Amino acid sequence: MDITWEGVSDEDSETTLRNRAKCAKLLEHLGVQIYQRYLKRRNKLDLQITVQLTQEAVAATPETYPYQARLLNNLCCLLGYRHMILGFILDLNEVCHVVYKAVGSIHKDHPEKERLMSSLGNLLHDRYVKKGNMADLDEALWLGREVVDVTPKDHPERA
Repeated sequence: MDITWEGVSDEDSETTLRNRAKCAKLLEHLGVQIYQRYLKRRNKLDLQITVQLTQEAVAATPETYPYQARLLNNLCCLLGYRHMILGFILDLNEVCHVVYKAVGSIHKDHPEKERLMSSLGNLLHDRYVKKGNMADLDEALWLGREVVDVTPKDHPERA
């Protein structure tokens, strides 16, 4: 179900953006339904299809839409889950890439920014444990300090 948006004229760009956003929502909804079936039957192919549909939904969503951050988060969760279930190191690499993109796509004052940064730090730590790359550990530590620095002292999730 690959979707491409090449060859669209500028005069159609606003319509195309709306259509892409609608398409992304449809892909996401289909992915959610297949994921529900996966949870019931534990057929790993359903998990694979769900990840693919979510990847296509992310690709179809214009980067300027606020909905993109939510889709990126959903993709991160699915890739992380698939990594836990199937052990694909490529999923861990991709989820790190996707969280980087999610962190970069939201405003610095967005309420989810700290949570995403913390998640990225945890993922980088996991990748360090699996692959032994010190750069991953260094960045995980840096992100941890950043999250503490930007989290208000009275925030309930600040330890």
